[in-house]
Amino acid sequence: MKLLDKPRGLLRDALQNLKQGLRAANRQRLYRRRMKRGVDYTAWIAAHDTPSAQDRSAWRQWVQAHPQAPVIDMVLNAEADSDVAQLKRSIQSLLNQVYPHWRLAVTLPTSGADAQVALVQQLAADEPRIRLCLAPQGAPPGKHAALALQTCQGAWTGVMHPGDQLREQALLVLAQTLQKHPEAVVVYPDEDQVNAQGRRSHHHFKPDWNADYQRSANYIGHVCWVSRAHLIECTGGGGMQGYEVLLHCTESLPAQRIVHVPRVLWHRATPVKTWLAQEDLPSLQSHLDRHSPGAKAEVTGQGLLRVHHAIPDPAPLVSIVICTRNQFKLLQTCIDSITRITRYPHYEFIIVDNGSDESRTLDYLAQLPARDPRVRVIRDDSPFNYAALNNMAVGHARGELVALLNNDIEAIHADWLNEMVGHALRPEVGCVGAKLLYPNDTVQHVGVLVGPGKDAPDAIAAHYLRGIPRHAPGYANRAIATLQLTAVTAACLVIRKATFLQVGGLDAEHLAVTYNDVDFCLRVGELGLRHVLTPHAVLYHHESVSRGRDASSKNKARFLPEQAYMQQRWARHLDHDPCYNPNLSHQKPDFLLA
Repeated sequence: MKLLDKPRGLLRDALQNLKQGLRAANRQRLYRRRMKRGVDYTAWIAAHDTPSAQDRSAWRQWVQAHPQAPVIDMVLNAEADSDVAQLKRSIQSLLNQVYPHWRLAVTLPTSGADAQVALVQQLAADEPRIRLCLAPQGAPPGKHAALALQTCQGAWTGVMHPGDQLREQALLVLAQTLQKHPEAVVVYPDEDQVNAQGRRSHHHFKPDWNADYQRSANYIGHVCWVSRAHLIECTGGGGMQGYEVLLHCTESLPAQRIVHVPRVLWHRATPVKTWLAQEDLPSLQSHLDRHSPGAKAEVTGQGLLRVHHAIPDPAPLVSIVICTRNQFKLLQTCIDSITRITRYPHYEFIIVDNGSDESRTLDYLAQLPARDPRVRVIRDDSPFNYAALNNMAVGHARGELVALLNNDIEAIHADWLNEMVGHALRPEVGCVGAKLLYPNDTVQHVGVLVGPGKDAPDAIAAHYLRGIPRHAPGYANRAIATLQLTAVTAACLVIRKATFLQVGGLDAEHLAVTYNDVDFCLRVGELGLRHVLTPHAVLYHHESVSRGRDASSKNKARFLPEQAYMQQRWARHLDHDPCYNPNLSHQKPDFLLA
């Protein structure tokens, strides 16, 4: 019989790999099909974003009831080559505002812009709220904005580009938002694009304030309003432009002072100019020099910005915790890949053997500590409880940081642990997650949506963008940008050991197997720490090969009570994930319209 063990094991491994490959291929096929049949934006606008007569009546009533509402200054920066028709559409969108307490400053060069100047003068002739600001020839765009800002006296300021159009209710919604959030100093809405015929497209539904995402992908752009007093305090009224201004105006601010309005209030002219990260690299580096000494910024190969956070010398010890039962081939691949290519210099392994009985696994575990002194193996024959096993292992950890890894993880990049540790050492960060791929190079994990909705297959949590190609940017670069998330998977998670212990580790009582990582992230988040997903730590994940699918019939007896506990414990958090958007699908978090 022993002679048959190896062929049987190889056959079992082959069947498992085949099943996993078929599931991944099916996920990719379903994703492509869903992308094709996603809700049409024009139909969505008709159903959800077309003002009614009652809406307009309510707007007028609000304006009449609030005669002392704040004055909002808009600055429209134009150049000698600005399209006159686009410029007119931008100005007309201000004239169409239901909210009357606004002023517009249009900046133009003193020469070479005769047609543009004539247009502004014509429109301003009967409209005292519009004024023309002429800038010296050759002055940079930032100087234009600075000159216009000097003429602004309103409480809030926003900057438009030629072709931008504000929705008719945009400034009214801003005023209502300020009434609801008096602590706010920065407000930004969702946006889309509009062509010359007025057809809307390319919606951008944004998350609530997300500092890492803004640094990495400039997801807000210039589409925002800033308190004039705060703007002057942060910039001195100087000539800084969009990305740099937002870095200054959001530095060290608590999140509640940066308010996101999840409504499309701003149209940008099609085609939108591509953000050039290289131009803003110096601004990001200056920001890091002020607030994260030692951190270095660079432009990625996909045109975004990346921050390398400094790691002390000597590097802190990382305790890599891996729980396993049998699955020799998976475990060997996991351990060998880490020891072979990982550049991080200081780590140990704590392997928890949860009742292995296959000879290959037992022999391998017996030999490992002798071959590599960084390895410790702890035997625990208790019934499988992922949370309890990890908690026990962390209790034995000597490291300042802990890396929780599934036994079906495979390292493929040398710097994966450096990248994760750099973020985990940031004092404001709790958990750090990685970009995990299926073996066929499609995405398994770029973060977890919490509370995808009661009608979703899993009403507690779901992975973003599962099944998209490895290098695909995803919606608004969400698959290739560093960003904050409500939760990340514990299949590959790095955290400070002190923080792990502070919240009591994973919940072994209520969540033995499923959702313990989501619950853990939510509890760490209650400490005021934020979780970071870095797409620059990339590993393979041979998902759930050893455990099986949670919702399968044999696992339902355990899965359903854990799901019910999460619904009861985190009901309020399941209603809204601030890292997503209420206008997007919560049945499947692929960023299609709801």
